[in-house]
Amino acid sequence: MSNNWLEKTKESYNDYYKTYRAAWCRKSGLPMMDSSCWEQIQAEDLYTVSRAKKKHVSIDMKKVCGWYRIWQGYVPMFKAVRKGKETNSNTITIASSDLKRCEECDEPTKRVSGFWDGVGENGGDTSGCFYDCDNTECAIKQDRCRESAEKTIVKLSVHAQNEAASTSAAQLRKMRLDAKVSVGTAATLAGVTVSEYTAMEAEKKPLPIDVYQTLRLVFFNAKLLCHKKGMKES
Repeated sequence: MSNNWLEKTKESYNDYYKTYRAAWCRKSGLPMMDSSCWEQIQAEDLYTVSRAKKKHVSIDMKKVCGWYRIWQGYVPMFKAVRKGKETNSNTITIASSDLKRCEECDEPTKRVSGFWDGVGENGGDTSGCFYDCDNTECAIKQDRCRESAEKTIVKLSVHAQNEAASTSAAQLRKMRLDAKVSVGTAATLAGVTVSEYTAMEAEKKPLPIDVYQTLRLVFFNAKLLCHKKGMKES
């Protein structure tokens, strides 16, 4: 069972500072970063809500991808949603007409699920919010659920192919994060583009056994070097 890592309880959230507690972030198993991890944050295209608003970047708020350290706690980071680039399995495509209908809808379970930006009719910048709800009778909601189900089927198929090839995208991602290797560096080592590597880690594309074995060895050695460096500094 997957947790809702954004829930704001006494255990998880400091209501005074509006930040998440370190123990809760560690419990999630997601990467915990600070300003020293800026290269990795940029390579993985991660944004906090406040930075996304400031930069007018659309983000997928359905899945927390990491935590960023600020004063007195942590805030969640989400993946950016880019035009013309692959999006993760939780990202849903929404027509402009549907956005307008969602904005005007009075559905009581309606909630903000992300942000979008673009160019308006007058040529100036425009932006707004993506919405989600729990109304299963809504045609827009049904379309999103159908699209999400199709992406889930693809992911399950790729996962099965990886198992048959004795590769594991989840294990490779964990080793990369433990070794503090950026997505950009990993893609270069694998001889693929960043979007192709991201797709392999997200189980949207099969992970070839040669790429898997090569990167596992690289990540293991990189982690070993980080450990030795830490021992010398201590």
